[in-house]
Amino acid sequence: MLIMAMTAIHAILMCWTSGAYVPVTFNLDTGVALYQDTATFVEGVLDRAGRARAHRLMVNMLDLVRNTPHVDAVDNVVDIDQVDFANMPI
Repeated sequence: MLIMAMTAIHAILMCWTSGAYVPVTFNLDTGVALYQDTATFVEGVLDRAGRARAHRLMVNMLDLVRNTPHVDAVDNVVDIDQVDFANMPI
């Protein structure tokens, strides 16, 4: 599931590579290629980390996800007033 989530995030970020949102064509072939690249990356990180560190890394990520507050889709419109657009880097 981690690799699938990372693949989805990568696909979304591809739309922002220019700094502005530009839709990117995403199809099955692109998705499979991104998934395979992500799987290779994760396997490399875990192999280089070693068994104990790789386990700790995965546990830490799981803890972060479990402890992240849930955001309701309805709340994001209400919370827009809390975003500091004036101090956002360009």
